Amino acid sequence: MSEFCRESVHEFPRLGLLSWSACFGLLLIGCGSNSNQPSFQKDLVPVTGKVTYQGAALVDAGVTFRPTGDNAVRAAYGRTDEEGNYSLMTPIRDLTPEQSQGAVPGTYRVIISKLSMPDGSAIPFGLTHAEVEQLGAVESIPAKYSSEENSTLTANVVPGGGSHAPLNFELK
Repeated sequence: MSEFCRESVHEFPRLGLLSWSACFGLLLIGCGSNSNQPSFQKDLVPVTGKVTYQGAALVDAGVTFRPTGDNAVRAAYGRTDEEGNYSLMTPIRDLTPEQSQGAVPGTYRVIISKLSMPDGSAIPFGLTHAEVEQLGAVESIPAKYSSEENSTLTANVVPGGGSHAPLNFELK
């Protein structure tokens, strides 16, 4: 603490304490604003839907929305549940998945992927991507849906603060 600050606090205890309190309060307000978060976070639109494959719910599949054209902001990701339902999130550093729910408005190429063991069984829980590859996991969805280069699936996420109409995908 500088010589001036020590003297000011001792000579004017109330004024010194109030000054320090005010500065600390302003510091907290500045820190709480999340000003380091990208501007597109406020534009995220909730995106949900259902994926079926050959007429049945596609369970435990990855759903990726890759931006196309001028919409090169961020990809959004989701995973299907036991009924084939998914919900997208756009990963943003220092935010929880709940805080980064949704996708930025724009046009996307959609990739839906489901890996399985070479014998067709489910991937064991808790393995890393590298471990899954080492075990020889194979894609169980045709490349026209599961390949980033070949997927024919597209989606358009429209701006708006309300609920987005479900984006369902029926794979054959």
